[in-house]
Amino acid sequence: MEMEKERSRPSRNPERKKNATMVVPRQLFALPGVQAIASNGDSAILYKQLDRPLMERPLFSRSIALTVVLEGIKQVGLQQESIALKPYEAILMGRDLMTVSDLLSEGGYFRQYLLFFDEGTVREFLSGRRLSLLKGETSDWYSMQIDRAFLDFLSTLASTFDSLRRNPASMLRLKLLEALEWLNDRDAGIAHWLFQSVHREPANLRWLMEENFSRGLTVEDFALLSGRSLSTFQREFKRSYGTTPARWIRKKKLERAATFLSAGQLDVTSVAMELGFENISHFIRLFREEFGLSPAEYRKKTT
Repeated sequence: MEMEKERSRPSRNPERKKNATMVVPRQLFALPGVQAIASNGDSAILYKQLDRPLMERPLFSRSIALTVVLEGIKQVGLQQESIALKPYEAILMGRDLMTVSDLLSEGGYFRQYLLFFDEGTVREFLSGRRLSLLKGETSDWYSMQIDRAFLDFLSTLASTFDSLRRNPASMLRLKLLEALEWLNDRDAGIAHWLFQSVHREPANLRWLMEENFSRGLTVEDFALLSGRSLSTFQREFKRSYGTTPARWIRKKKLERAATFLSAGQLDVTSVAMELGFENISHFIRLFREEFGLSPAEYRKKTT
């Protein structure tokens, strides 16, 4: 498999994207201050340096992610918990919805490494280890201190991939496995946390969809977030809702759009962007199919 070369295209509406849920790692590559050292599907090694703070950015990680802070403060919120990371602190996080803030140091910068481990890489790391599921819930993250030896390892990654002549995807897998071995050598609890994370209980489907349908996630994203394979997710969804996930999400978004339009506080374009319909004409056509009126006609009639 070849490494991904193409970067994500910037949104045609930056203001919309500023508050939208970002799907990582794939949507990080186009951001200012982010260097993609290596990437392949949902695996990646990134370096980020900012000279202005980033406040409460909502995102969804498709992979287990390691955040290593070098300078500044990183605040991460997951459900009802939050954590603040200082330099030389790190956390492993599972596939989940979260908010992040990157705060500058007194020197005026925020710097970090981000490593994303797809499920195949994590399972390869765990294979052959004697681990078992523990009773009770697994923490959303696993925090740790980072030593100089691991930082030295991270600092060599950019030059390693710059010097490759072929097969960077294979090298990426090896370096991610090496990173997990480094971490587990310092703290054997990491392997246990990873095992619990990849075997976690599936999320409640109805709660998951009702709370998050407007976040701009794909059906595949929802399957990952729910802890199910795509085929299992689609099958259970059809059994629960009597329709496909894509049709249900579209209908819920259009119903939410109708509520916004009736309130009269947002214009048609703003409503479409708020719900992730970046093609306005497509939104208008779908809305008319659902309600028999254009969004503008509906707004005028109901306000």
